[in-house]
Amino acid sequence: MTKSQQMSDLKTEIVLCKKCPLFQSRKNAIPGIGSYHSKIFMIGEAPGKQEDEEKKPFIGRSGTILAQWLSSIHLLRKDIYITNIVKCHPPNNRDPSSLEISTCFAYLIRQLTIIQPSLILTLGRHAAKALFSLCSLPFTSLQNHHGKLYSITLSYGTVRLIPLFHPATLCYRPSMKKILYSDMQKVAKHIH
Repeated sequence: MTKSQQMSDLKTEIVLCKKCPLFQSRKNAIPGIGSYHSKIFMIGEAPGKQEDEEKKPFIGRSGTILAQWLSSIHLLRKDIYITNIVKCHPPNNRDPSSLEISTCFAYLIRQLTIIQPSLILTLGRHAAKALFSLCSLPFTSLQNHHGKLYSITLSYGTVRLIPLFHPATLCYRPSMKKILYSDMQKVAKHIH
C-alpha cells in the first residue's frame, strides 16, 4: 500500500474518530497537511478555532508566523508535513488534556511511521513533552530544551528532534522574537 493510500485511510479514521469527548464539540477533526514524502515533520499541540472551521492546521496568526519562520530558512509549508498531537479543537482554546493527548497519540505514531521523517520539530510544550515521553527522555521545561538537537529512536530508525516554542508565543510575548528566529536558524543547519 502506498503512503498516499495509508494516509488516506488514516485520515478517514481520524475524521470519524469518537474516542474522546472532543468529538462532541469539534466542527472538524484535523489530521494534518503537507507532503507525505517530506523528511521534515512538524507537530503542534491542537487545532485552534479557525483551524477547526477551515480544516487545516496552523492558519490564522500562528500560521502566518509559522510561514515567516519557514521562509526565513528557505522552506515552504508544502515542503513539510504539519500536524498536531491532538486532532480536534479543545473548547475555548484550552490546552489539550492528558486524556486527549494519550487518546490521539496513536494517530501521531502512525503518521510518523508512514511518512518516516528524519527531522521532527515540535511546536510548543505539549508536543515536546509528548515526544520526550515517547522516547523516555526526561522533560523539564521547553525553556530548557528549545532549539537543542536530540536523537530519538522510532520504529523505523533514528530521528533528529528539535523542540521549538509554538508560533503563537510571538502573539503574546513579542520580546521572544530573537530567540524564536535564532532557534529556526539552528533548524536550518540541520536541513540544508
